[in-house]
Amino acid sequence: MTLHVSDVHDFVKEVELDTLFMHEERGRRLRWTDDELLEIVLPVTSSSLAVSRDEARHRFRFRTTFTDQSAEYVADCEVVYILSEDVDVAESVSMEFAERVAFMAVYPYLRASISSSAARLGLPIPLLGIVRQGEFQSGEKMTQEQVQQEFIDDRSETLG
Repeated sequence: MTLHVSDVHDFVKEVELDTLFMHEERGRRLRWTDDELLEIVLPVTSSSLAVSRDEARHRFRFRTTFTDQSAEYVADCEVVYILSEDVDVAESVSMEFAERVAFMAVYPYLRASISSSAARLGLPIPLLGIVRQGEFQSGEKMTQEQVQQEFIDDRSETLG
């Protein structure tokens, strides 16, 4: 029998954290021209969210890019939740869960990834601000092509 879940509080009761893993951790030094520095306001933080689900799992993938005058950092983390039973969840509930629960689970990992990348580069560690519950909000829904461009970069750079 399928359980119909209509709000995030009920959904939280039906899931358990299964795993959390990184897809990408990267830092690279940057050189800006004087003209480029006039055109851009640094630092720049950009975040993306991808949500997928099947019968037994909900997956939430968060990708954050932080760029300052010295470097660009990328942290791409996925968190997977297992459903306790057959659950029918409205997309709006799934998105609210992503924004209020899943993001809070991965944010410390995103911050740690960016911090450790800066340390390995011998650069000052960027200070990423506190994100209070409810402050992270997903934007417009991406097309499949946009998702492919943003998240599915699993080809080796050595192949050209």
